[in-house]
Amino acid sequence: MLGKLFKTEFKASGRLYLPLFIGVIFFAVVERIMLELETRVSNESLVLNILFGVITVIFVLIIISVCVSGQFISIYRFYKSVFTDEGYLTNTLPVKSSSIIISKLLVGVLYTVFSYIVLFVSGFIMVAGDLLTNALNGLRITFGIENTQISLMDFAISSIVNLKLTLTILAVLIIAALFFNILMFYVAFAIGNMANRKKVLLSIIIYIVIVNLLSIISAGVAMFVDDWLTLDNVLMVNVINITLAIILAVIVVIGLVSFFVTNKIIKSKLNLE
Repeated sequence: MLGKLFKTEFKASGRLYLPLFIGVIFFAVVERIMLELETRVSNESLVLNILFGVITVIFVLIIISVCVSGQFISIYRFYKSVFTDEGYLTNTLPVKSSSIIISKLLVGVLYTVFSYIVLFVSGFIMVAGDLLTNALNGLRITFGIENTQISLMDFAISSIVNLKLTLTILAVLIIAALFFNILMFYVAFAIGNMANRKKVLLSIIIYIVIVNLLSIISAGVAMFVDDWLTLDNVLMVNVINITLAIILAVIVVIGLVSFFVTNKIIKSKLNLE
């Protein structure tokens, strides 16, 4: 049943995400073409300058839309299908409330990753060709690397190997953070839904309070490990790893608590009035 819920949610969310993704790639290509035309046509071409400005504005607006919608579409769909009138239909389905949360959470994280990929692809399109070559040459000059693709790759690989554990923890932390950010909204909406009036406003206030509390906790963790810092590079890497591991553990614990609280409220204390 979880698979069916995931498939349904994936398709429904795709109807909102797909136009944005296509729009970003399309306007990235158009913007790249306009940049090439700008270098070949006289800058005094008023029509070309106006057209370039309009396309740039549209491109920037779509990029902003994708950045904002990365997780908020999932959050909106969760709120609408569980805590509004649609909740009557959703909660009559012969599925566990936990399955509903998990399916929407997985889809939200997946489309957030897709958003980052699309933004990366659009950025790569923008710097393709001469611009990409100039960027690589700039990196080689900055780091004193000889002008070859192989040398740049060797430099990157050697740097990554030295911090393999750090990058591994950081990668897991980033993935956990994607789930965590969405779960914070889920639990805020779940708690706010228990009120009889102004549920959305209360949910937003609860989310802000949670974020501020987590900021205080994060600052406390940073101060706690600050005394460990030394000028020893090896020890510095170890401290960084420990810090990231602590942050990861905190995120996982709070995320799990948020999941169970949300599930409990939906299961036994859902208020759709």
